[in-house]
Amino acid sequence: MNRLSLPIIMICIAWNCCSVKDPQRVGPIKNQGGEGSGLHRRSQSPNVIKQNISVIEGSIDSVIIVDDRNFRLVITISSSTPEEDIDSYADAGQQIIVVPEYFIGDDGMVDEKNSRNGKLLLLRAANSDDRIKAKVSLGKKGEWKIIEVLD
Repeated sequence: MNRLSLPIIMICIAWNCCSVKDPQRVGPIKNQGGEGSGLHRRSQSPNVIKQNISVIEGSIDSVIIVDDRNFRLVITISSSTPEEDIDSYADAGQQIIVVPEYFIGDDGMVDEKNSRNGKLLLLRAANSDDRIKAKVSLGKKGEWKIIEVLD
């Protein structure tokens, strides 16, 4: 009997240690008390991540051409306004280097017929001290992207 009881005890211990209740499978929470008491489950909807976009005005310090589509602009910001209720990372007086964020078409290429892309491509010919008003965003890797040129 000793040889049989030890494995049974080990299986029972292992079963109890490894059983984890899945919170998604818990039944409904019953209200025990008044109308306002009880626990409420949180919504199961996913979190929404907002892109931090700011509308900036400033002057172009220089244009660095990389290739036929890619370039960098060095901009000194004179004013910055967040597009939504998120604090802006862009501040007046700050000098930033931005790269264009083109709209990519269904074929995976830059859509040159897109008006937003057309305005971005025109920035390649900008001169020092040209004024600019644009939407910019700080990317995941800390790089500034110019999303749209505003009139």
